[in-house]
Amino acid sequence: MIGIITFHRAANYGTVLQTYALQKTLDKLNVENEVIDYRCKYIENIYNPFPTIGIKHTKTFILQVLRILPRLRVRIVFNKFLKEYVRMSTKIGRTKLKDISEKYDAIITGSDQVWNLALTDADLAYVLEFTSDNTRKLSYAASLGPEKIELQYKKILAPYLKKFEYISVREETAFQQVLEMTGKNATIDADPTVLLKLDEWNEIADASNLKYENFIFVYTMQPSEILYDIAEKISAEQKCLIYSISMVDNSRKLGINVRGLKVTDFVWMIKNAKYVITNSFHGLMFSIRYHKEFFWAYQNGNHMSNPRFDMLMKLYKIDKRRCDNVNDYKNCVKMDWDETEEVLRNQAEISKRHLISMIRK
Repeated sequence: MIGIITFHRAANYGTVLQTYALQKTLDKLNVENEVIDYRCKYIENIYNPFPTIGIKHTKTFILQVLRILPRLRVRIVFNKFLKEYVRMSTKIGRTKLKDISEKYDAIITGSDQVWNLALTDADLAYVLEFTSDNTRKLSYAASLGPEKIELQYKKILAPYLKKFEYISVREETAFQQVLEMTGKNATIDADPTVLLKLDEWNEIADASNLKYENFIFVYTMQPSEILYDIAEKISAEQKCLIYSISMVDNSRKLGINVRGLKVTDFVWMIKNAKYVITNSFHGLMFSIRYHKEFFWAYQNGNHMSNPRFDMLMKLYKIDKRRCDNVNDYKNCVKMDWDETEEVLRNQAEISKRHLISMIRK
C-alpha cells in the first residue's frame, strides 16, 4: 500500500485535481494506494470560512462574517468532490501520523508546493518527518515554490530530503535546490494533471450540468487589473459574457461571479470557454490541455520571474500568450498545438516511467 500526502484539502481547483490525477495514475498502474487525509493547520486556516479577527476590529469582522456563506459553499464543493472521486484514509491529525505511517510500504509526497515551508509554516509532515526508517520515502513532482529559498528553510529541509530514496520535482529550480541541499540528482517530472489523457479529463467535465455558451472564463489566484481589463475589452469586442472566479475576496467585480463552482464544473468551464484568462498555474495547464485561446499574466503583476510559469514558458512556449500590459492581447501569437501535443506526450511518457521506476524498485 502506498500513501500519498499532499495539499488535497486546500479549497483550490488545481490542488484537488492534481491529487485526483496522481491517484488515478497509480490506480491504472494497479498500485494499491490512498491519500493520507492529513490536514495542515496553516493551509486549513487560509481557507477557513469563519472569522479569525477579533470583534474589536468591527469593520473587518463584519466583512469576514459576510463572507462566511460563500466560503462555506466553496468548502462544501471541494469536500464533495474528494468524497466522490478521491480515496482517502481516515482523518488524521499531526500527532497520529506516526501511527498511520506503519500502514504503508511507501509514501509519496507531492505534487504541488509541498516543500515550500513558507507556505506550510514549516510543517514537516510533507518531508515525511513522521515516518520510520523502514518506510520508503518518495516524492513526485514536488515543488519548493520560489526560485530562491531562505537559508533557514534549507537547513530544515536538507536532513529530511537526504533520507528520500527517490526525489522527483516539478521545476528545474527545484532540481538545483535539491542537488545543492542533498547532493542527489532528482528527476524533473510533469504535473500529475499531464499524466491523464484528455478523454479522462472529459469524463470529469462531462459530469457537469452547465450549459453556458459564448463566454470568457476568468480564473485568478490573485487580483490582476491587467487581466480584468483584457476580459472586459474582449467581452465588448466579441459580445461574450464573462464568468469569473477569484480565489481572493478583495478582487473587483467582474462579469458573473461563479466562485463556488463544482470541481467538475471548473474543468467544463475551461473546456467550453471561448477564451480563458488566468494567472493560475493549473488554469494554464488545463487551457493548454484543451487548446484554448488563453491570455495570462504573472500573479504579482510586476513581471517578476516565477519558477512555475517559467517552466510552462520553456516547455510549451506560452510566453507568446503573456500580457504584461492591457493591449498585449491584441498581439499574442497563436499556439502551435501540434508541437504542444508532442511535448505533452513526451512529458507524460517520461514521467510515467519515472513513477513506475520509483514505486516498483
